[in-house]
Amino acid sequence: MFSIRNSSHWRGAGGIGKLLPIALPMMMSSLFDTAMMFVDRLYLSRLGKTEMAACMSGGSACWTCMVFFVGLLAYSSALVARQFGAKNYEECPRTTIQTLRLAFWTYPLILLLAVGVSRLFTLGSHEALQTQQELRYFWICTIGCIFGLFRSPLASFFSGIGETAIIMWGNAVALVVNLVVNYALIYGKWGCPAMGIDGAAIGTVASSFAMTAILAWGVIRKFRQSPWKSKKMFKPAPEVVKALFRFGYPSGLTGLLCSFSFTVDVLIFHGISVDAAAAMTIVMSWEMISFLPMNGLQIGVTSLTSQRLGAQDIPEAERAVHSGLKLSIAYSLMLSILYLIFTVPMVHLFTGNDPALGYSSLLHFTVWMLRINCISVFCNGIYLIYSGGLQGGGDTFAAMLINVLFNWFATFLVWFCLKPLRLDIIPTWLIWNLSYVTGILPVWLRFRSGRWKHIKILADT
Repeated sequence: MFSIRNSSHWRGAGGIGKLLPIALPMMMSSLFDTAMMFVDRLYLSRLGKTEMAACMSGGSACWTCMVFFVGLLAYSSALVARQFGAKNYEECPRTTIQTLRLAFWTYPLILLLAVGVSRLFTLGSHEALQTQQELRYFWICTIGCIFGLFRSPLASFFSGIGETAIIMWGNAVALVVNLVVNYALIYGKWGCPAMGIDGAAIGTVASSFAMTAILAWGVIRKFRQSPWKSKKMFKPAPEVVKALFRFGYPSGLTGLLCSFSFTVDVLIFHGISVDAAAAMTIVMSWEMISFLPMNGLQIGVTSLTSQRLGAQDIPEAERAVHSGLKLSIAYSLMLSILYLIFTVPMVHLFTGNDPALGYSSLLHFTVWMLRINCISVFCNGIYLIYSGGLQGGGDTFAAMLINVLFNWFATFLVWFCLKPLRLDIIPTWLIWNLSYVTGILPVWLRFRSGRWKHIKILADT
């Protein structure tokens, strides 16, 4: 089944050969996204473990504020893919423009939500300096999230029609902007002021602007060409808004509730000590190397599945999910081997050799946390692919319910282990990683039920 040399895995509309051109640029794009966050934390680790930890918790809280709306808007990828599969090409730009209008109106809601989320930092029992830096990073990134909102529907158009290379190149440019601006503003290079964690946040916003500008240029260029050019592309599309809220809100709500549960996990671990906060930040920085590219693979699976369903090709839609599963397992195994072999150098990349930075006290348990993390890498990969198939078919509520329940179950285990049971960080981390197994069985059973194959998303497809 998993022999890559078997050509039957590659052929067909739902084979690996069709999935890779869509998914690989999305995976590379997600990898560039990962690299930007990775660089933020790596640069700040040279200032101290407090700054590095504040970057993670502040960024996680910012993402919590916007993730519902990003998930809602990103479901336009499935709508565009469904129209593309049905060869209703003129409806694809109309869907994107309607989603951009919706993105504009969500920005004030995010700022209102941020006021409440910002108060969580004072409840986390963090040190005063860490709380101050968390808030500064959080507010700069939140104010600049308008670019991320517009980026979501723009990128969704290209992923929906299967032309994802521009997303990859846009992210590559954004990574370069992030590297340069962060280096200049964090350390005060080339005549710029040394802004520390504020510079990291400004660099993140600048890279998001660069990415959005490139995608906007690509979309404008595309909409002026056949077969996308249409006189009715700016006409209001209430059916798109209805479909987005009906099928996209579970995706957005999943992101919000699961991101919130992860933020709670971060706050609990960060509340133990600065060492625990720094250790978790190091491990989760490497975790992103696995999770976000697999999230890009999930987007590819969702897009190809939706395209095949739009073309009424149900067997190949199911094959698209199986193709994604094979790629996910291969990717997870490769990463797990690297994590187990190069654990110590990966940790030392952040801690360095300067004893004045105070990392020596956390080296031992950070190494073990990174090794244990291979469990969640493998489980997340399988879960994301089946969930992507459900979303491509429009079965988004079931995907939401499963995801939210098992993520909050994992959060409860973290709290229970660290607070009532008072376990050490290593056994708690092991239990947290093992809890991710609980999400695989229900999402597989839902996928096997086949309900996702027959859900009508848009009436004219």
